[in-house]
Amino acid sequence: MKSSIAYATLFVWIGLLCQNCNDPAIIGFDLLKDDEINLRFVDTFTVEAQTLRDTGVLVFDSRARFLSKMPVGNFSDPIFGTTDARIYLQFFRSSFLGRPDFTGATLDSAMLYLVCDTTIASYGKANDLHDYNVFNLTQNISYGVRYRSGQFSISHDMNAIGQITGVNPDIKKTILVIEPSDTIVYPPHIAFRLTESYGKKVMAFDSLFYNSDSIFLSNVRGFMFNQSNINSRMITYDVNSTFSKLNINYTQGGSPKQYSFPISGPRVPYWEHNHSMLIKDALNSKTKGKEFLYLQSLGGLKVKLEFPNLKFPTAAIINKAELEFTVIELPQDDLSTYTPPTQLALYRRDTINGLDVMISDQGGLNDFALLGGRLTAKEVNGQMVKTYTINISNHLQRMLSKKESSEVFLSIAPPGTFSETVLFPITSNLSRVILGGPNHPVYPMKLKISFTTY
Repeated sequence: MKSSIAYATLFVWIGLLCQNCNDPAIIGFDLLKDDEINLRFVDTFTVEAQTLRDTGVLVFDSRARFLSKMPVGNFSDPIFGTTDARIYLQFFRSSFLGRPDFTGATLDSAMLYLVCDTTIASYGKANDLHDYNVFNLTQNISYGVRYRSGQFSISHDMNAIGQITGVNPDIKKTILVIEPSDTIVYPPHIAFRLTESYGKKVMAFDSLFYNSDSIFLSNVRGFMFNQSNINSRMITYDVNSTFSKLNINYTQGGSPKQYSFPISGPRVPYWEHNHSMLIKDALNSKTKGKEFLYLQSLGGLKVKLEFPNLKFPTAAIINKAELEFTVIELPQDDLSTYTPPTQLALYRRDTINGLDVMISDQGGLNDFALLGGRLTAKEVNGQMVKTYTINISNHLQRMLSKKESSEVFLSIAPPGTFSETVLFPITSNLSRVILGGPNHPVYPMKLKISFTTY
């Protein structure tokens, strides 16, 4: 008897649910397709989009983790313009070798080794040659300063203390280096022979400099590493590698010796963009953003999306909401050389502290792939195109309930994972992309929403 009552109650509840539940509807800019004729479409909203400079990206903060893998180049892009990427870096006293003693020693050479990152492929044209320079800093890199890309300057001597011209670093080639005590297998790297005067300057450091890390950093200035010629290739360097170091090779008492200074002090990337007229005309323009949107890494470009008039039936529950973007290739472009990013990121601006933070759909976890946003090939109107689809379901529900503002930001995702204590979001990976805006005539961006009303 009890069992029969339980079943009857269950069927009543199911009947009530079916009676009060509507079919999901989809809101979007796309036209109704034949296979979607059972779905209800509502076009009661607009999306406004514009390309912005991604200025003020936090690139160094001693309270968080700072970057170790950083690109260097003077890069020319036929669509976006030029990008100067350089590194300010500081060598450190050795924690293993102790305080050096150069008494009675003569300098043989001062060598600066900077390791190529082998996990990130070179970006751009494969065979372009590089002219690299190293300059001595005349100003310290400060641990106490939060450096933002394009918003700081660190002075240096005008005359280079190390130069390499016409080099084509092979990020797959290991090198045997014969040193005084051993023959060492070095990972792919570049090596600068620094001037004799600089090597002697290092050997003449006051012994008090080595009493502590803070004393050493306050008295010893580092280097600026950049590229002088303009080309269409950029390479990433791992300055945190144990093989990135300053070696002082010297002779003392008739014996060859060596002292190594690791590049383990503060290192700050600097990214400066000189955008083309095409990009400059598109900046901060919702009119231009209707058709094309531009994203660029290294603190270059981001996109602001606004939803000024989202309207849903009362008590609507969003089941799923997705933003879809299509990659646009202009006639003068070459996506095989200037490759689109593999992952896009969506984030919001914290109105209290002004920082960029994750949206709620990421669940507080440190992987942008949880939102989707991966580059995917699909067929649209009989043509194979590349698209990005990003989940924004929960954040959109929060917009409707006025818990979030009506804007979000789109950018190229940083490589790998991150955490809130890490500089966020640092788009240090090399890529850029053009996307169709909300009113692109062939491939408009879309906001697809499935919701239920009760």
